[in-house]
Amino acid sequence: MGSNNINGSIPSFIGNCNQLQDLSLSYNNFSGPIPPSFANLSQLHSLLMESNNINGPIPSDIYRLSSLVYLSLSNNLLTGQVCQFKYNNTLSYVDLSHNKLSGTVPSSIFNEVDLVVLILSSNEKLTGEIPSAVCNNFTGKIPKLVGKLKALKQLNMSHNHLTGNIEPSIGNLTNLETLDLSSNNLTGRIPIQLATVTSLEVFRVSHNQLEGLIPTGPQFNTFDNSSYEGNTRLCGFPLQKACNSGERQ
Repeated sequence: MGSNNINGSIPSFIGNCNQLQDLSLSYNNFSGPIPPSFANLSQLHSLLMESNNINGPIPSDIYRLSSLVYLSLSNNLLTGQVCQFKYNNTLSYVDLSHNKLSGTVPSSIFNEVDLVVLILSSNEKLTGEIPSAVCNNFTGKIPKLVGKLKALKQLNMSHNHLTGNIEPSIGNLTNLETLDLSSNNLTGRIPIQLATVTSLEVFRVSHNQLEGLIPTGPQFNTFDNSSYEGNTRLCGFPLQKACNSGERQ
């Protein structure tokens, strides 16, 4: 039912379709809340409702659907908090961006070892110390537990207020393709452990306060100056600034 001009509230009787596996209501003009009856859709694999005018909180039972893999609720008017994720579910893609969600991001996200993509960007009232979101107000250090998200392919924490060092455990994310930590207040060196992430295609740490020798390795040799600009104390390839003779990784 996606990409039409359907308006009005989402019918609650959809929740009676307990054999339903995929539901797309995206790119319509639906308004009102997500029906609580959706918690009955135990066979649902994908739920796509982005780009509507859906409001109210996200029912916590949505996260507990035991077969749900793909959840996209972006570009709506959803409010309230991001509920605690259930640890043993199947979610691998969650997009809650461009809503009006508030509060802190739940720490249980770090137990979602199957999570591949998490997008929380452009929820201006989200706060606290935690992981992957853009244009929020996250503060504090990058948690060590981020290294547990082994399936993660994209990690974007840019344009926040993160401090401290880049967490070396990110080097455990062997499937990571994009790492963007730009425009924060990170200090210290770029961990040598990141050079072992051979899947990394995009790497940005620009506009921080990093220092020392840039690691070398198969992937790091492919990144250009723009990945590091705005860190005046970094040195080594690909920057023109040479390191001191005694500088080591």
